[in-house]
Amino acid sequence: MTNPFYTATGNPPAQTRGTSSPLRAEFLGIQTGFDGVNATVNAKGAIAGQVWTGTHDFTGATEVKVPTPTAIGDAVTKEYADGLAFATALPAQAGNAGKFINTNGVTASWLAVMPQIIRSPRTSNTILAVADQTTFVDITSGTFAQTFVAAVTLGTGWYICLRNSGAGDVTLSPTAGLIDGLSSYIMYPGETRLIQCDGTNFTSIILHPYSRVFTTTGIWTIPPGYSYHGGLVWSAGASGGRTNSVSTLCYGGGGGGCAPFALPSNILGSSQIISIGAGGTSFTGVSALGTPGGNTTIGSLFAVYSNANSYYGGSVVQGLVSSSQTVGFEGNQGGGAKAIYGGDGSAVSGVSGGSIYGGGAGGSVNSSAVALTAGASVFGGSGGASSSAASGFSGTTPGGGGGATQTGTSSGAGARGEVRIWGIV
Repeated sequence: MTNPFYTATGNPPAQTRGTSSPLRAEFLGIQTGFDGVNATVNAKGAIAGQVWTGTHDFTGATEVKVPTPTAIGDAVTKEYADGLAFATALPAQAGNAGKFINTNGVTASWLAVMPQIIRSPRTSNTILAVADQTTFVDITSGTFAQTFVAAVTLGTGWYICLRNSGAGDVTLSPTAGLIDGLSSYIMYPGETRLIQCDGTNFTSIILHPYSRVFTTTGIWTIPPGYSYHGGLVWSAGASGGRTNSVSTLCYGGGGGGCAPFALPSNILGSSQIISIGAGGTSFTGVSALGTPGGNTTIGSLFAVYSNANSYYGGSVVQGLVSSSQTVGFEGNQGGGAKAIYGGDGSAVSGVSGGSIYGGGAGGSVNSSAVALTAGASVFGGSGGASSSAASGFSGTTPGGGGGATQTGTSSGAGARGEVRIWGIV
């Protein structure tokens, strides 16, 4: 059998007498072979416990290291022992596919390339704790205070994504520490925040702004993190008239006005009182005119007015408006061009007008006992229908005027005002 160190030549041939020359040459070859084996073994013995493969061409050795830990017989290589020790020192392998090894210089652990985000829908307060780290907490309904474990317990780097996808107001209230510099504040519907803890306090980033509708008078708590707060404000609609006579014209109620706003956060303070105008009450007496609606205001900063004359449309500016002012922010007396933001009213002929944003006027009834069509609105409330012998219909919210009646029990009521607010980051 041939090998890298010695190959027999066959000299002298079998059953012959050999001379000294071929025998000496054969023995010299054997000695050279043993010298090569001895040199290779010495070289490899300098690295204890390593397994090597290679060739020898008698001019130099080419070594190739075995790439994987190997156990040969009763001998254990260094790579094999190190591999076992490394595997033992790591966390359990099950469930760690796709993760990488992280070390703090003392211990090693598995980390995901991207942290998993688990959605946790909730409808009531469950205190946010260490275990909620990286969770997407989705509040789908309810009005309550959302509490947090103390910031010192949560530690630096703790964070969650918190969304109010319901219709209620959720108050963020840490047990200890401030959130965005406040002890608490309201998270209005639609808002999503990334909330982070530094071990002492909480800080948030707005991922999606809020949208809040006020249909009754209340307090608007200004949430932090916004540059502006915009919205639409409607005053209330007036009720229709009741003449108690089929031969007398009676007017539908004028619609409430509407106006857009954008208020910078730095002038709003911590809160503002929002006062919603009440719709004009249905009329049971005898009058061609109904009851005016109420004004809607945001503190002393912004107001939209109803008209003191019930069959005129409401306006952004206070007071009576002439019938020639038919568009823009002014109230309209009806019969002319459709108003844009001002509410529309009923003309002297009884024709009711509509508006783009403001409320439409309620329907009138003319002196021939014919019920006329109520005014419509694109974004506000339309006017209520009228009737000669039956009661008039109430206007549609927000700001629609009530319909008139001649001999019915009562006219239609005007619709309440409204405030819609949204955050602008």
